[in-house]
Amino acid sequence: MGYSNFKKIQQVTQKFGLSARIIDLFAEIEPVQASRWLAHSLKTAYKAPVTTEKAKSERLVSPLLMELVEEFEGEITLFSGEEINIDATQDLTVPCDFFFGLHPLAPYIETPVISVVEAKDEDLEWGIAHNFMRHIY
Repeated sequence: MGYSNFKKIQQVTQKFGLSARIIDLFAEIEPVQASRWLAHSLKTAYKAPVTTEKAKSERLVSPLLMELVEEFEGEITLFSGEEINIDATQDLTVPCDFFFGLHPLAPYIETPVISVVEAKDEDLEWGIAHNFMRHIY
């Protein structure tokens, strides 16, 4: 079963015997001012049409994630376009747009992983379920 077939979190938890809960991961995080570079990058992004997923990733998402790389230099590695093989026997190999490895700069993926979740067809739960499947290992 491919990742795109998982549209609800309940499907994922039932199939793999997992549990899910909602927690506030960011309760104690203080807002920070965007760097001049990020502000300029985002302002410049709209000087050309941002009409496709590729354009959004390149012009909007990537600069935001690179800002995090700068902020947490030496603590995280940003990956883009990599493939994660969770379970080849169940055809659970998928390319990922963006994710962070919680380790210093490395040439390959190590766990644990933080993923960036996108809403699928404007449905956040589908985006979470789809992305959760990528990272259940």
